[in-house]
Amino acid sequence: MMSEYKKEHTSTSKIRQLLSAYDQLRQLKNDDCILEEKIYEPQEAVIQLSNFSSVVHRARLNPNTIERFTELNSANYFNKPVAVKEMHYNLKTKIYCEKETSILAFLTNQNLNIGPMFYGYVDDPYERQYRIVMDYFPAGSLSDQIDNDYIRNWELNQQGLSLISPPSWDERRFMVRKFLQDVAQFHDQDMLHCDIKSPNVLFVKDENNHVTDVKLCDFAFAKDAGDFVTEITGTHGYISPEMSRLYFPGSWPWVKRKVDLALSEIYSISTVSREIVTWQPPTWLIHGYDFEETLRFTIHEKETLPENCPKKMAEMIQWGWDADPQKRPTVYEMLNLVEDDIEEAELEKSEPQFSP
Repeated sequence: MMSEYKKEHTSTSKIRQLLSAYDQLRQLKNDDCILEEKIYEPQEAVIQLSNFSSVVHRARLNPNTIERFTELNSANYFNKPVAVKEMHYNLKTKIYCEKETSILAFLTNQNLNIGPMFYGYVDDPYERQYRIVMDYFPAGSLSDQIDNDYIRNWELNQQGLSLISPPSWDERRFMVRKFLQDVAQFHDQDMLHCDIKSPNVLFVKDENNHVTDVKLCDFAFAKDAGDFVTEITGTHGYISPEMSRLYFPGSWPWVKRKVDLALSEIYSISTVSREIVTWQPPTWLIHGYDFEETLRFTIHEKETLPENCPKKMAEMIQWGWDADPQKRPTVYEMLNLVEDDIEEAELEKSEPQFSP
């Protein structure tokens, strides 16, 4: 039986520990190597920039705060396709670069198969440009897949042609389960992602275009489990109602101005699970809501689920959307419901079918 998500956490900040390790490794380097560092293997500290050969492809950018100073390109590193995340930083935003580097290095060193493999980073303090080198995912993100299918189906519908079918229920069940497993494993490290959304869920596909693995990415906004915030953390449209209310001070004077990040993250997990289940973009995106309209939609309304949505899958998503954060499930309880749903689907397949 799966263990319950721990409500009590160690007093030492995991994020602070990782950033401290980052600083210690930087001190091992010669100042002349500051542009060519590799964080998680100090004895192999150099990434030669000459080994990078940029290609024309520009990956889709994730719509979040860091995007203002981020570009994501694909390149080759020793003849291996890699993603190079380029960030132009200032004194305030440098912490996001260091935090993501530290977390990716930690996940890679611990062999936690929940995010991109980390190869190294390059920090140019003179140009204030920072590059993180990691695995490249040609299949793209969940939002890439859903948005592309949605736009293509709109075009096909205009032409009176047959529409693209969504993935089978078995495939969607697999995606939801692997997504929840990744989040649960990250929570086990006493950290919260704090920016769970479909652009931050990456796919690995086989030659038949079937999803074989799911990964998380963009850990720049991660915080320690048990943290509370008093200002919006995350991306509008995916954050919880209580998080959205922080943007409207005075509108709900009886509401506490302090949000439990762990409980708020569960809401985001349900929202992403809903996108997988429906294989549709969020309502606010379809209708082109602006920032405030999206926040108000989150506060006052809920996304819908299809009538043919498996019962336990729908129960899991609705439970994560509970208006009372204290009544929301842990990620393990969500995962248990999905496992039950998969078992029931397998039983239905194995039962003999009799002709009337």
